[in-house]
Amino acid sequence: MNKILFITLLFLISIGFGVSAQQTLTLSEAIETARRQSVDAAVALNELKTSYWEFRTYRADLLPEVNFKGTLPDYRRSYSLYQSEDGTYKYIRDNSLQMSGEISVDQNIWLTGGKLSMNSSLQFVSPLNMPGASRYYMSIPVGVTLTQPVFGVNNLKWKRRIEPVRYREAQASYLEDVEKVTLKTITY
Repeated sequence: MNKILFITLLFLISIGFGVSAQQTLTLSEAIETARRQSVDAAVALNELKTSYWEFRTYRADLLPEVNFKGTLPDYRRSYSLYQSEDGTYKYIRDNSLQMSGEISVDQNIWLTGGKLSMNSSLQFVSPLNMPGASRYYMSIPVGVTLTQPVFGVNNLKWKRRIEPVRYREAQASYLEDVEKVTLKTITY
């Protein structure tokens, strides 16, 4: 008897939770809900975000870039073939510890498509197991390099013209897609 009463009570409670009142929305609430929660609006927003990050990537390509390269430490134990002054060849043992580091600042030049670089480097070599051998340092305090392609398309110049237009086009497309969602909501 208790089982039947319990099952009946459980059934009535579940029916009570299953029934809900119909929600009425005004037209402006329906439009706002569609703009926030519809699949089409989410797709349009994701396309706008993608275009935004492509535009930001283009802008980042125009900024200076700082690079650091380093070798810490590099132990070498090898034999190298060298030619002596009398023309004979000898194997020379190389047992050394080397370290090097380089820092550079690179700037793309949109007008010409080239790259201007300033760098500084330091290299250290310490021969091992060689009594009386001295340590060697080599430093390049400042080096300036201009890399300029002679033949080819200047991609930076074209991106400078195209990317802002693409981003404005994506913004306009987003507004158009949101208005399409609004129109679908009104005609539904």
